[in-house]
Amino acid sequence: MLNIKRIQAVVFDWGETLFERETNKVFPGAEEVLDFLARKKGLSLAIVSIAASSSMESRFQKLNGSGFWDFISMALFTENPEDKKTLYRNILGNLMIHPSNVLAVDDRIVRLDWPIQNGCQAAWLCRGKFKDELPSEETGFPTVTISSLVELIPLFGGAA
Repeated sequence: MLNIKRIQAVVFDWGETLFERETNKVFPGAEEVLDFLARKKGLSLAIVSIAASSSMESRFQKLNGSGFWDFISMALFTENPEDKKTLYRNILGNLMIHPSNVLAVDDRIVRLDWPIQNGCQAAWLCRGKFKDELPSEETGFPTVTISSLVELIPLFGGAA
């Protein structure tokens, strides 16, 4: 069960969580969710994501064009999947927030392993091409499973 009272920050993945590669646009409802969490709930928001070196600059351009900087405190990208764990540490350190006060949101359960194993709350966005990756002892088990970002709003006490 999600412990909403503890959460001070939400860390999102970018690709297939906030941004849909197929349409090359942000997912419907993403801006609404970020606005609700940042402005109405007063949470710090961040993005941690893996990007191929060829798409790193493109990813920042898409982020810059999304309007998300109105809501997020920082965004960190890496080319190496193993470095995502370091980026989580950097985000938590920069925000000065204990892992138990963080909700990590990702469409890949395997990318939620570090947050889960280190005491973060985790929302697995079970949709798209990775929805068949199932939680295991190795990945850990998410605090909550959602199929759409907008499901976060009622979890935090807002109207759906």
